[in-house]
Amino acid sequence: MWIALVMAAGPANASEWGLNELYGPSALATIRHPESVSASLLKDRGNDKVKERTRRVGLSAELGREASKLLLSKKSYLWNMGNPCMPEYGARLIFIRGKDEVWVDFCLKCNQLAVAENSKSRNGEDFDPAVAPVLLKLFKAAFPKDRELLRVRLRVQYLKSPNSLG
Repeated sequence: MWIALVMAAGPANASEWGLNELYGPSALATIRHPESVSASLLKDRGNDKVKERTRRVGLSAELGREASKLLLSKKSYLWNMGNPCMPEYGARLIFIRGKDEVWVDFCLKCNQLAVAENSKSRNGEDFDPAVAPVLLKLFKAAFPKDRELLRVRLRVQYLKSPNSLG
């Protein structure tokens, strides 16, 4: 009986369940309907010491919608795949709605993301390799002259995707 109650109360499909687990309801609401979306580039010093190395740059409404849509798509994730890589987070999207702030940090080397809500670490997951070029293009649009970012090259083997965002 308890299992039936949990199933009835939960999201209608597995991908929605995954998004709820990853972000939580309030962070999901912020990503779905942000008042603003910005980006920053990061310096990952290891041991959970990640700092913004650039100022935050507000994204255009179009890029903000693209970022939200990407993170809300079930095809953007490789749920529970496991990844032996130690991520080096190099870029962050910041979604703001009222007093809520959601950070999504990305490692483009091993296709992992980490989520924080109101500065508190929440969760992480592997993202689909097909997402990496879209993210790289988005961050390069926000930081067109950043030397480190311009040197980022995605590995061909990581671009083969079971979800194929196309």
